[in-house]
Amino acid sequence: SEFLGALQSFTDPSHPLYNDPKLGKLLRSPESSERMKAWFAFQAAIKNGDSLEGYNETALKKAVWEAIVEAADRHYEPGAFTTFAAYEWTSYIDDVKNVHRNIIYKDTKNLPAPFDARQSKNPQDLWSFLEEARSNGVEAITIPHNPNMSDGLMFSLKDVTGKPLDEAYAERRTRMEPIVEITQSKGTSETHPALASYDPFADFEIFSNLLVGYGWVGAIEGSYVREALMQGVNQKALKGFNPFMFGFIGSSDSHSGNTVIDENNVTGWGGSRYDPIPASRTNRELWNGLPYWSLSASGVTGVWAEENTREQIFGALARRETYATTGPRMRVRAFAGWNYDPDILLQPDWVAQAYKQGVPMGEVLQGQTVNQTPRLLVWAEKDPRGANLDRIQIIKGWSENGKPKVKIFDVALSGGRMADANGLVPPIGNTVDVASARYTNDVGASDLSALWVDPDFDPAAPAFYYVRVIEIPTPRWSTYDAHALGIEPPEGVSPWLQERAFTSPIWYEPQALPSL
Repeated sequence: SEFLGALQSFTDPSHPLYNDPKLGKLLRSPESSERMKAWFAFQAAIKNGDSLEGYNETALKKAVWEAIVEAADRHYEPGAFTTFAAYEWTSYIDDVKNVHRNIIYKDTKNLPAPFDARQSKNPQDLWSFLEEARSNGVEAITIPHNPNMSDGLMFSLKDVTGKPLDEAYAERRTRMEPIVEITQSKGTSETHPALASYDPFADFEIFSNLLVGYGWVGAIEGSYVREALMQGVNQKALKGFNPFMFGFIGSSDSHSGNTVIDENNVTGWGGSRYDPIPASRTNRELWNGLPYWSLSASGVTGVWAEENTREQIFGALARRETYATTGPRMRVRAFAGWNYDPDILLQPDWVAQAYKQGVPMGEVLQGQTVNQTPRLLVWAEKDPRGANLDRIQIIKGWSENGKPKVKIFDVALSGGRMADANGLVPPIGNTVDVASARYTNDVGASDLSALWVDPDFDPAAPAFYYVRVIEIPTPRWSTYDAHALGIEPPEGVSPWLQERAFTSPIWYEPQALPSL
């Protein structure tokens, strides 16, 4: 939204900005380092609230936004291909703390021009702008973007002005931001090894640097989704409100228009003509000093909607019936209820029964007056063109004695494996041949499912449950590049990875006690 249309102007020979010595010529340079200088100069202008000489903001912004909306409408085919009018609001607090949001509109009628982070860096001002639009019949949601690069601010218990979060803030954020980005090309924001030493799958595609460049490592606490969910249910127990109730999506964050999610078909992220070439991706300078291999081929969003239309998909996003994957097109479902039959997954209409008797991912399971324990239904099916599944896990978080707690349960395992007395599960076999960048589906399962009953349920403790589905090991994109070039995979990164999916949480809230 900031300087909307300016970058196109720098590359248009008929525009006065084309020969701009600071940005125009740099952006067209064949040297990637020169292009990066231009890009970061442009970012600095956004952060500092500067103007760009020769850039007629009012006229160009209006024209470009109208073109974006028109393009969305032109390509929209209800039932076949759904488009939304959308933009990114790129706010930086203290010049380095990324609190970016993506804004998606339900429809394309009477849309205001995008809100600019140079107007305000405070997300609450963005919400006010969109709330005013809503009063005029325009619906939108905002999606926190790259929380791992927020330097601890995205999920802080204080807002960007330093004010402690309260119930009004929690209600407003839940309404305006029903979903959050959990994985993308600049890292997976589920959790971090420093926050989850108990989790052997925590060290996955970690990108700890801030956008200012190589060596600037941000704060970990307050930057990852699982910790935020834990803090949220703890706040619910302590203060009666939860400021962090969001579902999950995945994004690729490509600046090239490509969806960069397939490890074996990486087309690059930056949009230059050199980007898709494996040899260019060995150049350390392509990402402001960061090695190119620190970027990920990720992610994609799964939405459970009745139709492929704006109305239905936007509705699913708003109610959080979504899941994210790190690229594979798995299908994943999760439900929670009190009275699911033990054999429900054997029934042909089990999904209909699951909806009728419980709640799907993204919703709240309300407490009961009788002493019952939640039952979770989980089901996952592999990407038809991808790898088999290793396991399904349920991550549970709750509040206990005023402290947030978390535990991981392996609820469905492929290959007949069983956990030992300490709860440890033997790893799935690794079929990856690094030299040829190949793997086989000789291990794992095409689908997994389970009906799981929480063994540690406390009816008085607010809790959340989300599902994580893990694939068998497959080659990472950097390994495919190395094979194409006839070189060894880069040091500092694993030659294989285990792709995964994350469902939106289901929250448990105790029944409110009657007042005396």
